[in-house]
Amino acid sequence: MLRFEDFEIDRGARELRRGGQVVHLERIPLDLLFLLAERRGQLVARDEILERIWGKGVFLDGDASINAAIRKIRRALEDDAEAPRFIVTLPARG
Repeated sequence: MLRFEDFEIDRGARELRRGGQVVHLERIPLDLLFLLAERRGQLVARDEILERIWGKGVFLDGDASINAAIRKIRRALEDDAEAPRFIVTLPARG
Protein backbone atom coordinates (compact mmCIF):
# COMPACT_ATOMS: atom_id res chain seq x y z
CA MET A 1 0.00 0.00 0.00
CA LEU A 2 1.31 3.41 -0.96
CA ARG A 3 -0.18 6.58 0.48
CA PHE A 4 0.23 10.14 -0.79
CA GLU A 5 -1.87 13.13 0.21
CA ASP A 6 -5.36 11.63 0.65
CA PHE A 7 -4.82 8.85 -1.93
CA GLU A 8 -3.95 5.19 -1.43
CA ILE A 9 -2.77 2.74 -4.06
CA ASP A 10 -3.48 -0.84 -3.08
CA ARG A 11 -1.78 -3.20 -5.50
CA GLY A 12 -3.21 -6.30 -3.83
CA ALA A 13 -6.80 -5.07 -4.20
CA ARG A 14 -5.94 -3.37 -7.55
CA GLU A 15 -7.50 -0.13 -6.33
CA LEU A 16 -6.88 3.57 -6.15
CA ARG A 17 -8.70 5.16 -3.22
CA ARG A 18 -9.18 8.72 -2.11
CA GLY A 19 -10.30 9.30 1.44
CA GLY A 20 -11.20 5.60 1.65
CA GLN A 21 -13.46 5.73 -1.43
CA VAL A 22 -12.52 3.78 -4.56
CA VAL A 23 -11.61 5.98 -7.52
CA HIS A 24 -12.44 4.23 -10.79
CA LEU A 25 -9.46 3.76 -13.06
CA GLU A 26 -9.33 1.41 -16.05
CA ARG A 27 -6.86 -1.49 -16.11
CA ILE A 28 -4.15 0.08 -18.31
CA PRO A 29 -3.99 3.44 -16.48
CA LEU A 30 -4.07 1.59 -13.14
CA ASP A 31 -1.20 -0.67 -14.20
CA LEU A 32 0.74 2.40 -15.33
CA LEU A 33 0.05 4.11 -12.00
CA PHE A 34 1.39 1.01 -10.18
CA LEU A 35 4.56 1.17 -12.32
CA LEU A 36 5.04 4.88 -11.71
CA ALA A 37 4.46 4.45 -7.97
CA GLU A 38 6.93 1.56 -7.88
CA ARG A 39 9.54 3.77 -9.56
CA ARG A 40 8.57 7.06 -7.85
CA GLY A 41 11.22 9.73 -8.07
CA GLN A 42 12.83 8.04 -11.09
CA LEU A 43 12.54 8.64 -14.80
CA VAL A 44 10.52 5.87 -16.43
CA ALA A 45 11.27 5.75 -20.16
CA ARG A 46 8.45 5.38 -22.66
CA ASP A 47 10.02 2.17 -24.00
CA GLU A 48 9.92 0.64 -20.53
CA ILE A 49 6.30 1.72 -20.08
CA LEU A 50 5.31 0.14 -23.40
CA GLU A 51 7.08 -3.12 -22.62
CA ARG A 52 5.79 -3.43 -19.03
CA ILE A 53 2.18 -2.36 -19.69
CA TRP A 54 1.48 -3.61 -23.21
CA GLY A 55 4.24 -6.20 -23.68
CA LYS A 56 6.65 -6.89 -26.51
CA GLY A 57 5.44 -7.29 -30.05
CA VAL A 58 2.25 -5.29 -29.60
CA PHE A 59 1.57 -2.94 -32.48
CA LEU A 60 0.02 0.32 -31.34
CA ASP A 61 0.68 4.03 -31.32
CA GLY A 62 2.80 4.00 -28.18
CA ASP A 63 2.89 7.75 -27.61
CA ALA A 64 -0.87 8.14 -28.00
CA SER A 65 -1.55 5.13 -25.76
CA ILE A 66 0.76 6.35 -23.01
CA ASN A 67 -0.58 9.90 -23.26
CA ALA A 68 -4.18 8.66 -22.98
CA ALA A 69 -3.33 6.56 -19.91
CA ILE A 70 -1.51 9.50 -18.28
CA ARG A 71 -4.52 11.78 -18.94
CA LYS A 72 -6.81 9.27 -17.22
CA ILE A 73 -4.46 8.99 -14.24
CA ARG A 74 -4.21 12.77 -13.96
CA ARG A 75 -8.00 13.07 -14.11
CA ALA A 76 -8.37 10.48 -11.33
CA LEU A 77 -5.74 12.22 -9.19
CA GLU A 78 -6.95 15.71 -10.11
CA ASP A 79 -3.38 16.44 -11.17
CA ASP A 80 -2.78 19.36 -13.53
CA ALA A 81 -0.29 18.78 -16.36
CA GLU A 82 0.66 22.47 -16.26
CA ALA A 83 1.43 22.37 -12.52
CA PRO A 84 1.85 18.66 -11.69
CA ARG A 85 1.84 17.46 -8.09
CA PHE A 86 2.20 13.75 -8.78
CA ILE A 87 3.14 12.95 -12.39
CA VAL A 88 5.79 14.91 -14.25
CA THR A 89 6.42 14.14 -17.90
CA LEU A 90 9.55 15.02 -19.83
CA PRO A 91 8.88 15.38 -23.57
CA ALA A 92 10.40 12.55 -25.61
CA ARG A 93 11.96 10.99 -22.48
CA GLY A 94 9.41 9.64 -20.05
